[in-house]
Amino acid sequence: MPVISTAPPTPRKKLLKRAAPDRSQLLRHGFQLAFLALNVWIATEFYLFVRYYERGGAGPHVGRPPGVEGWLPIASLMNLKVLLGMYQDDTRLKQLAAGISLVQAPCSCSPTRPTSWFPSAPPAS
Repeated sequence: MPVISTAPPTPRKKLLKRAAPDRSQLLRHGFQLAFLALNVWIATEFYLFVRYYERGGAGPHVGRPPGVEGWLPIASLMNLKVLLGMYQDDTRLKQLAAGISLVQAPCSCSPTRPTSWFPSAPPAS
């Protein structure tokens, strides 16, 4: 009678529970879309605000949107990066810094405010 050899049973893999589907990208895109919509809204309000004063007050009055101030620091830092990137040579950057300090020196050292340099309106009577 032929002998049949049986191989030892192979161990089964441990069953792992699958992780829930990753929805982080969908959530991230949703927030980005919401911020884009907010920026478009603020930009539209700012455009209407500027157009009101360009027309000399003609048309519907639109107040200055408060969200505009959020753009100003970002824009100034981006402009500073471009400015510093243009002046790779140290001497030109030092000349620029000296020019800026000469312009700002009267403002910081003067006992009067810089607005006092301009003629004031006559007192109302």
